[in-house]
Amino acid sequence: MRIALPISLVVTGLLLIVGSIWLTWYFFEYESDNAGALFGMTVMPLSVGIGSILTIIGIVVAVVRFANRKK
Repeated sequence: MRIALPISLVVTGLLLIVGSIWLTWYFFEYESDNAGALFGMTVMPLSVGIGSILTIIGIVVAVVRFANRKK
């Protein structure tokens, strides 16, 4: 049960990163270039930043918990 939090943080962070990259590609490909540029300059950096922070926190929590486990 102690591994559930780091796994959920890493998965949520990676989903934010991959989802925002996919949505930016979708807007450029199927909508207009303006919609893709607007999304790519506003929402994508924010969601990739939050996703990166969540992923890093999840990895750090997992490493700390692994290092402090009882032997």
